[in-house]
Amino acid sequence: MQLEGEQATKCIETIYGAQFHRLRGRLLPLVYLNRILGLPLPEKAEAVKIAVIQANGNLFGLVVDEILDSEEIVVKPLGEQLKGIPFYAGATILGDGRLALILDVLGIGREAHVLGKEAQAGEAQRQGAAAGDKESLLLFQSPDLGQMVIPLARIARLEEISETAIEHLGDNEVVQHRGNVIPILRVFQIVPERRRELRKTAEEVAEAEANTGRLDVVIHTAPNGRTVGLVIGRILDTVDEAMTLQRGASRPFMTGCLVIRNKVTEVLDVPALVKSVVPDFYDTPAIPAGPVPETGAA
Repeated sequence: MQLEGEQATKCIETIYGAQFHRLRGRLLPLVYLNRILGLPLPEKAEAVKIAVIQANGNLFGLVVDEILDSEEIVVKPLGEQLKGIPFYAGATILGDGRLALILDVLGIGREAHVLGKEAQAGEAQRQGAAAGDKESLLLFQSPDLGQMVIPLARIARLEEISETAIEHLGDNEVVQHRGNVIPILRVFQIVPERRRELRKTAEEVAEAEANTGRLDVVIHTAPNGRTVGLVIGRILDTVDEAMTLQRGASRPFMTGCLVIRNKVTEVLDVPALVKSVVPDFYDTPAIPAGPVPETGAA
């Protein structure tokens, strides 16, 4: 909602030092995002913009600077160094490549003391029960109609590219991606087949996907800045699962197997697969893109 002009002052009440807005006959506590995050307050605005948040059966208003847009995202978990910050639930990479943190509305509500004690206790209990080392995974189909997963922590972004966008540099396949040239690895040409009798099925699925002209590609970036694109099978979903492997690796480039949706699912070992093709991928830093030399330069 947006309170403009006189509404911005008359419709916000202060009770015992806390601010509220009357929404359909009930008091809506207000939480200013800038204050919670320790950021400077903006200059006096003509309008107060409020996102009405529901958290564990409690409503509160989150006062923000601007409402920009809605967007579908892939949620990535935060690194160990950031997990202790109570205001963020994860991160994502937007369509233009910028990093965006995802707010934890329950953490904000607890910090601002706008959640009831029962709601806070229930959420703490829920989080304790859910802390069983669950990890966000990308679930996709393998050519033999089986299932595989990649931890989302290994994924910088997901792309759908045209087969015609792939070029050749010597014997290697590459693609132009955000101003850089990155290698393309076709996962199922590297991973050995499981059973000889599945070969026909795998070939049929690969041929059907090739006919569409579109490829699902996982963009993987190493800590040293190097990037590679992995052509995978059809993306099925993202899931949160405890990484308790049911059995060991069934073939090279797998760390083991899980049971997801009542189906045995292999876990792809991304570093092992990438290093099998590019041995120094994680050791040699990326070469920064420099200016194009002028004509006649050495």
